[in-house]
Amino acid sequence: MRPKRQRREDQAAFVMEAGDRFHLIIVSEGVRYEADPGAETVITFFVIRRDTGLFDICNVNRTFAKGKPVSRTVQTKEGIPPDWIAAEIDRVRIGFALGIEKATGYKIKWHDLDLSDVCRVKEQIARIKAWGRVGARTEADLAKWN
Repeated sequence: MRPKRQRREDQAAFVMEAGDRFHLIIVSEGVRYEADPGAETVITFFVIRRDTGLFDICNVNRTFAKGKPVSRTVQTKEGIPPDWIAAEIDRVRIGFALGIEKATGYKIKWHDLDLSDVCRVKEQIARIKAWGRVGARTEADLAKWN
């Protein structure tokens, strides 16, 4: 078993190599808490098509209080074969939604950005910027994408 990676808030949640591309990005509406009405969590899944042909799913949960980020957790499932990816996406989406609903009664609304048909990096970046639901940065230039 690989040790759990610890990431600081300012470290990248994942790194994409030259041949990697986003396949799908899934973002929840903010999840609010009865016990702390000023706090909100946003759940994001980045489905990455690696140059190897396998997929990774990186889950980033960000919690905000009074509009400012207060915590971030990152989980990654790596090396998913192409014929398993659709089922794995359904599993994580449904698993998180049911877990939140059972614990809080809140039904998550998801927003998807399908990038599966986009091969050019610049076009993926342009679509992510236009979508406006996630912030990302490149390691090469440390620039904010949006």
